[in-house]
Amino acid sequence: MKRGISGIGVLIIFIAMILVAAVAAMVLLQTVGSLEGQALQTGKESTAEVSSKLRIMSITGETNDASNPSNITYLRITARLAPGSDSIDLNETLLGFTAKNTQVSGIYYNMSASNTVTSAKQSTLPGKTYSAVFLGKPSDYSNTNRASVDADETIEIWYKLGTANGLPPSTQFTISIVPQKGIPETIPTSTPSAYTGLYETIFP
Repeated sequence: MKRGISGIGVLIIFIAMILVAAVAAMVLLQTVGSLEGQALQTGKESTAEVSSKLRIMSITGETNDASNPSNITYLRITARLAPGSDSIDLNETLLGFTAKNTQVSGIYYNMSASNTVTSAKQSTLPGKTYSAVFLGKPSDYSNTNRASVDADETIEIWYKLGTANGLPPSTQFTISIVPQKGIPETIPTSTPSAYTGLYETIFP
């Protein structure tokens, strides 16, 4: 009788150990799955941080007078995503401008009423905001689509200088594009030594 009771006790302990091991294995699997998910998410975010970039292709200046120009009042910056880059949210992308005795940061995106140069220029607050035209897209290109730049899109960023006299000839300055997630793009350049018309090539 004592042996029977002892055997039942051992069996109960054995079953309890199996249950504990099963619960522990389940918890371990859940933990591993959670860690794997976090690792994948972290890897994805890290990849976006090092690969996402809005690359400046060219910079053109618009002068104050086509026949007798003396300074540049608007900057037209052509940009597109770098190869392998994720989409860039313009609402979370800031522009920076630095020249002699002038430094402006935190220039934010102000979406224009339509996808046209005229509307973009009108929406640009001097020294405070920039607007963008999506090249090759219709004038009624939707606000949702104009909130971010995708891999197949090229944009023209329009920025009106906040300085009273704009940029005179032979002026060094730096333009930077800083996305919330991704690599900043910084271009140091200078205006031409003389202006000859309404538009002046600055970079490259």
